[in-house]
Amino acid sequence: SWIETENRRKAVAKFDQWLQKHLQVDVTFLPSVPYLAGTLLASYGRELWRKNSNLGEFQATVLAVLDMFRYLRPQLTSAWDQVKVWEELEPSLLTTPCPKEICKAVVVVARSWGWNVFAKYVTHCFYGCHRGIELRDALRGDLFGPAELVPGNKLYTRVKKPKNSWIGSK
Repeated sequence: SWIETENRRKAVAKFDQWLQKHLQVDVTFLPSVPYLAGTLLASYGRELWRKNSNLGEFQATVLAVLDMFRYLRPQLTSAWDQVKVWEELEPSLLTTPCPKEICKAVVVVARSWGWNVFAKYVTHCFYGCHRGIELRDALRGDLFGPAELVPGNKLYTRVKKPKNSWIGSK
């Protein structure tokens, strides 16, 4: 869309200013050093992060550079890695927890409609501090509760692939 095109134009203009300030080069310099293109973009992304900018601006910058120099795509993996780190450190609105009252209301409505499994899923995600994706692929063998002789009125879940498991592995 024309809005996205305009956002990318503005984003790459800011990146161009950053390059001129720090390296005295402009964005057209990137093809002459393709092996540095991703690293430069990742450094720019880290600076945007430190300045509390938004992730969308950085993504628009990376996409604008891709629009300008399609053949640099393989060299931009470190820039996309920076996007991934940013997303892990600052979850998007899609993973923002809802207020407790809304969770309770959703459970009440679901139970009144006979959607008991969905009500349990919402409750477990909210009180168990899970992301929905972590429970979506859970099997019966991954859930442990009173039937498995776990003391008390508790439910335990084994999460096979937590979303941020890569943090501990480094």
